Amino acid sequence: MNIWALDKDISIKHLLLLVENGKPSLKYKLITDDTLDCKAVRLISNDESVSVYIYTYGQDHQRYGVHLEYPDVANRNTGTSPLDPLGEEYDNLSFAQLLSILQVQFSPQ
Repeated sequence: MNIWALDKDISIKHLLLLVENGKPSLKYKLITDDTLDCKAVRLISNDESVSVYIYTYGQDHQRYGVHLEYPDVANRNTGTSPLDPLGEEYDNLSFAQLLSILQVQFSPQ
């Protein structure tokens, strides 16, 4: 995927390039949803069991906010979203902290 062709803020494009170059072994899919803020992106594991919503809006310079979304086991058969958007939330993470979280979420088992 051509990261520069995405309709995203430069802070998100820069982040995606850093992730690709910093940890090319991470296994995830980029969700290109036009309804997301231009300063946000969602990455989802290849098996779609966990997603990570990353944003730069409301964060300090070169800092990232993250929502970790996990399977919603309680509502699995109700027709609602399979991922619970209220998983865990972190703000003002450095790139190193963010990369550490992504490694846990997306590293091959």
